[in-house]
Amino acid sequence: MTGSSTTTTRGSRRREYVVISSRSPSRRCRQPACAPGKREPPVRRRGPRPLGEALGALQASLAPATLLAEVQRVWPAVAGEAIAREAEPVSERSGTVTVACRAAVWAQELDLMAPMLIGKLNEAIGREAVQKLRCVTGSRRGARTA
Repeated sequence: MTGSSTTTTRGSRRREYVVISSRSPSRRCRQPACAPGKREPPVRRRGPRPLGEALGALQASLAPATLLAEVQRVWPAVAGEAIAREAEPVSERSGTVTVACRAAVWAQELDLMAPMLIGKLNEAIGREAVQKLRCVTGSRRGARTA
């Protein structure tokens, strides 16, 4: 293979290229000029990463190391999508997790499901941290006992 140096001007940028010819004169490629005798591999650009992957890593690093944060992280998987839409863990004190429900019927249903949910929460967290679920009716700010 033989190489010859060429200079091109594109707008206000001046670049030097090494034209490398192979066996066939019709097959030529251009690479940025580099030190004599050294050939650097072309730069390979990765495709765009999904935003969810980048945000997932960021979210995991920013999450507070509290029992409530752990419960809130695993709640949708443990309770299921339907329950997670209607109820969410809002506070924790001494192993008792308070869950705010949109309606009294959901609070009553979760009271009945509490032993199963506590077992699943502790399994998902990896330790026996949740001892009791307290289900209340209302929003996050103004939760009323059901």
